[in-house]
Amino acid sequence: MLDPLLLRIIATGLALLFIPAAVHKFSHQPQFAAQLAAYQIVPVSLLGICSLAIPVFELLLGIAWLMSGLLGSITSTIAISSAFLLGIYTFGITVNLLRGRTHIDCGCSLTTLLGDARENNESQNLSYWLLLRNSLLIGAALAAALPATARSFAILDYFSLLAAVLSLVFIYAAYNQLMTNNNSIRVWRNPRG
Repeated sequence: MLDPLLLRIIATGLALLFIPAAVHKFSHQPQFAAQLAAYQIVPVSLLGICSLAIPVFELLLGIAWLMSGLLGSITSTIAISSAFLLGIYTFGITVNLLRGRTHIDCGCSLTTLLGDARENNESQNLSYWLLLRNSLLIGAALAAALPATARSFAILDYFSLLAAVLSLVFIYAAYNQLMTNNNSIRVWRNPRG
């Protein structure tokens, strides 16, 4: 059993992960379809459908997490669906890492969300660090499927929730920036590869 504060932290964090990702994919549909095609996993005939279905699924999950966080009740369906989607992403990254195809931009860096990362070599290419990050996210999603302890949510819990979510956002952003910097350094050291 988990503390309700921890469950709300996970719910809010995953809502803040899925909703902006879905909005970005919707607003940059051709770019997302190209990134999806670069993984060479989805058949070409299904790229159009998948490039629309994935952001819809992300948006629905993000809204579900947000509502669950506000209401303080998380269903195992939301948690398992989120872990499943993150598992699909992790599978795609793993397959391409095993193929030696690390040059693919995963499309998940903050610079990609905010603009054209390719201009300044600020893309976030596939790496084993992405597998670690996704594994932690999958673990958090699955942990949220555990039942919550029966205790009321106090005023201090709301401040703790805000502080924890802000801290997680900064840690996530810093981790992503370090992976982006690692890619930039690799390009700088080896301009041909």
